Amino acid sequence: MKKFKASILSVVAVFSVLLFSSIFVQKASASELTDVNEVVKNFDLSKFETQEETFIDENGQEVTIGIEPEMGITPYSTETLPMGKSTWKIYWYTAVVNQFYRIDVNRTSSSTKITDAYDLSVSGVGYSITQTYFGHTSSSAAFEGVAALWTGGFSYNIYLKSSVSGDTLTIKVKA
Repeated sequence: MKKFKASILSVVAVFSVLLFSSIFVQKASASELTDVNEVVKNFDLSKFETQEETFIDENGQEVTIGIEPEMGITPYSTETLPMGKSTWKIYWYTAVVNQFYRIDVNRTSSSTKITDAYDLSVSGVGYSITQTYFGHTSSSAAFEGVAALWTGGFSYNIYLKSSVSGDTLTIKVKA
C-alpha cells in the first residue's frame, strides 16, 4: 500500500511540474521564437575540411552551423578538394532544435552539382517535428518542416537548405 501511495504521489508531482513548466515554456517560446530570422552562411568547398561557425543568436542560445566532408578524408592531408565526387554533412545544432543531412556533390572543372541528399535527422527538445519536404535538385537540397510544442498551442516553420555554386556551399536555416 505504501508503494502504491508513493507511486500515485510521484505521478501527481511529475504532472504538476510538467503542467507548470509547459505553461512557462509555451509563453516563453511564443514570444521568443516568432522573431527567429533566417541565418545564411557561406562555406568553401575547395577546402576539404570541417568548417563551422558557433555564435549566440538573438534569443541568446548558442548555435553551431557547418559542413563536414565525409568521404575520402585523409587525417593529415592539407590538399584541397579535387574534382569528382564527395559527401558533405550539412548541420545546424542548438539547445532546442538539431538538424542535419548529407549531400553528395560532384565537381567538374565547369560545374558543381548536388547529386543526392539523404540521412536526414531532425530533433527538437520539447517539440515534435513534422517533415513537410526533403529533397534536392542539381543546385540545392532542403529540409522543410514544422516544429510544434508537445503541449500544443504553438508551432513554427523550420528549414535547413543548402545550395552550391562553384566552390561555394551556402546554408540557409531557420529554427
